Amino acid sequence: MSDRYLLVIIIVLCFSAMGLAMQVRAEQLDDPTRPSGYAKASSDKNRSGKSVSWELNAIKIDSENRMAIVNGRTVKEGGWINNAKVIEILPAQVKMQTESGVFIVKLVKQQVKVPLFVQDSK
Repeated sequence: MSDRYLLVIIIVLCFSAMGLAMQVRAEQLDDPTRPSGYAKASSDKNRSGKSVSWELNAIKIDSENRMAIVNGRTVKEGGWINNAKVIEILPAQVKMQTESGVFIVKLVKQQVKVPLFVQDSK
């Protein structure tokens, strides 16, 4: 009976070691749905000294409001997010200000595909 327990313990240790080795070798995979050329716009430090990364997710401009989604949160001109004031919302970027100065966070540049040739419809 003691041989059986020893065998179980050895098997459990082997599987644990294999799992640990797999976690160490694991790499972060790229998101296949991420647009080419994607990069977070900029980073800054908040009052606690931690680095804040800025990502502009979307912009909505209509006759009444200018809103943007920055780091997953909806903000308006004059609003605040992570100790940064939203100064201006433009069609492709947002101008923000922190204690360190003014900076711009841009939307991901979209690539427009152009056909190589155009067929005549005669």
